Amino acid sequence: MGRVSKKEMDNSVTSIKPNSKPSKSVAITLYDKVGNEQEFLPDDQIAAKTVHKEKNIDYYVKTNHIGNLVDYFDKDFVNEAYRLGRMNGRSPYEFKKVDSQVFNYYLKYLRSKDRMYLDQASRGY
Repeated sequence: MGRVSKKEMDNSVTSIKPNSKPSKSVAITLYDKVGNEQEFLPDDQIAAKTVHKEKNIDYYVKTNHIGNLVDYFDKDFVNEAYRLGRMNGRSPYEFKKVDSQVFNYYLKYLRSKDRMYLDQASRGY
């Protein structure tokens, strides 16, 4: 591959036409560890999120490295998931797309700390 001159670079940048399609608006709503809606949160504090697109809403909940819903009120669960994830050299948590019913049960669990809702969410997941 040869080098690209500054003049060629300037010409290539100016020849790019802006996208003629209207941009899709996407709104993301974040939920913290106790189920409250927040505008900004660090990655480790996000428990769930919704992505509002033009025609649909996608629901995401945080799962551990083996796919179980994160139980923030069980200290052993959080510590073990973090330790195992770090041993593998990757993040111990990831977001999985779920349906609205699972998402709502998970938020109810975070808000009430009633394990019944976590069990219901896990069954639907």
